Amino acid sequence: MAIEFPCPACGQTLRVAEEYAGKTAKCPECQASMTVPAAGGKQWFVQTARGERKGPVAKAELDRWVSEGKLTSEDQVLQEGSEQWQWAAEVYPNLVGGAATVSSNPYATPNQYVTPTQPSGPLPPIQHTLISGEQVISDSWEIYKEQFGMTLAGFVIVFVLNNLANAPADIIRMVVPEMNPNGGEILLMGVAWLFFTVLGMAINVWLMVGQFRYFLQIARGQTPQITDLFTGWPQFPKAFGLFLLLMLMVLAGTMLCIVPGVILALMFMPSLYLLVDRDMGVMESLNRSQELTNGNKGSLFLIGLFGIALAIGGLLACCIGILFTMPLASMTWTVAYLGMTGELNIAAKRRLGQSQ
Repeated sequence: MAIEFPCPACGQTLRVAEEYAGKTAKCPECQASMTVPAAGGKQWFVQTARGERKGPVAKAELDRWVSEGKLTSEDQVLQEGSEQWQWAAEVYPNLVGGAATVSSNPYATPNQYVTPTQPSGPLPPIQHTLISGEQVISDSWEIYKEQFGMTLAGFVIVFVLNNLANAPADIIRMVVPEMNPNGGEILLMGVAWLFFTVLGMAINVWLMVGQFRYFLQIARGQTPQITDLFTGWPQFPKAFGLFLLLMLMVLAGTMLCIVPGVILALMFMPSLYLLVDRDMGVMESLNRSQELTNGNKGSLFLIGLFGIALAIGGLLACCIGILFTMPLASMTWTVAYLGMTGELNIAAKRRLGQSQ
């Protein structure tokens, strides 16, 4: 008799002989190692707050982990056959700020539910989900209000540094026409302008990777550090290549008839998030982006119009308003990405916590 069970890392259905129950196996699809479950009964998988994957294990084993304090409210669990990860506190309401508080009195009042934060590390498998533009904007506004200082700080720091990085090329572009340079000087200044333009763009992309991580942490209920804004170097080469590719595709589409450019921008909107958040390659992020935006382009278009309105409103407010409106625009794209990948958004988790 064969044992069938899903890989806890990639979801691939695996089949092994019953004699291998309890032994370690390796998934041929993603090479992840796991323990083969016993035959019969639905198994459970765990993703800890530290990013570790455990399972499959029987429900009785999961109960034992709870009683021993090995499962916390910041962990996630997935039952075999289910497509949605759950917070451990949803399955075990007596989990409070870490391990479960076990009472010997079966009639004791359950401990207060504590809304967990999204665990770091490996994330649940991506599930294509249709989103509502109105709901994304509403949830983003709630996050922005509650985390105003953190959101504003992350945006302003990157905004200032981006402008400083672009300043040399801007200065050359403004000064050269007034200098009446000769042919040799024009060539030299042209080379200098190109160098500083590419350098500024590279710094912008490097900071963008860090800012994506920073905003994703806020949206997931985590507390990012300002230093997270400067952690983009490991993924910079891929991100820079993808950024240039996207820029060329959208530019070409816009030159054709504007509409193709808009469609391409919406179609590949999640690609940079996928590269940063899921560490995908350039082509994989583009392919998965097309899948996620299928059926979501209308909502993304609405979110884009909302972002344009925020930009115009910020400019009308003596330009300084941009510093307050654009962080909200950035948060809406972050929440939209999380919604399309099937993750529980932080607003829904807050509502769940308040209803307990």
